[in-house]
Amino acid sequence: MRFIDTLDLSRFIFVADRGMCATPNLLHLLDHNNGYIISKSIKKCKKPDKEWILDNEGYIQKGNDFKQKSRTVKYKVSDPANPKKKREIVEKQVVYWSRKFYEREKAANKSFLEFVEKVRESPENSRITAIQAKSIKKYLRKEVLNKETGELIDSKTICSMLDDGKINAETELIGYYMVITSEVNMTDDEIIDTYHKLSRIEDQFRVMKGAFDARPIFVRKEEHISSHLLICMISLMVLRIIQQRIVEYQKTHTKDCKQTNLWEMGLSANRIQSALNKWTIDRLPGD
Repeated sequence: MRFIDTLDLSRFIFVADRGMCATPNLLHLLDHNNGYIISKSIKKCKKPDKEWILDNEGYIQKGNDFKQKSRTVKYKVSDPANPKKKREIVEKQVVYWSRKFYEREKAANKSFLEFVEKVRESPENSRITAIQAKSIKKYLRKEVLNKETGELIDSKTICSMLDDGKINAETELIGYYMVITSEVNMTDDEIIDTYHKLSRIEDQFRVMKGAFDARPIFVRKEEHISSHLLICMISLMVLRIIQQRIVEYQKTHTKDCKQTNLWEMGLSANRIQSALNKWTIDRLPGD
């Protein structure tokens, strides 16, 4: 936050991921008449907040793959400078469910979900090592491990040890995402789109370092490095134009054009690069 204080701006909106979602940071921004749009970990939310997130009431459905809702809340926090003093924060909470996010999270938790299903179907054939027990510790009611082998003393107790309540509470939240903001007058779409511009910026670096090999490993002279980076920047600009044209085409030629998310990029950089590499040019008769 010290670097932000040096910016010569009358007011700005700080956009960041959940790592910056801390009370001192929010109060610091508000105290300097600035705003914020920051993602918040749903898993760390309080029970009433999770119940609101999972409640279908209030959601606006946008096609079959996306829904969103929001609310404005007021809550008290302790002042970092004076813990006995309470401060009030007024913010808008936007929560959405995305099928793409759901599939990505589900894939990330695939091994754990398959393990739980295997235990439920055949507990007598299941074994949990000490390492596995550590990774799923929060889903177990208690641990009964053999200290020498690291396995459960009685494998038949695995099912009874699994806390279905905790597991279900975790899996129910798959696909949901929350963004909080001080800008209570912004629309939900504006808030979501502004936040996802952060991922666009991150994506620029991924594309530059990945598909375009922007790191000047094979050039040494300063003019060659500058030329290499210039080519990469021009390529990135052309790529973004292609992606934007794809999005515009989808909006005008698909039935769900109105439901197209504002941050969609049409096709990934790798897919476009792969398609362009397959292009061929033939000389026509008479040319």
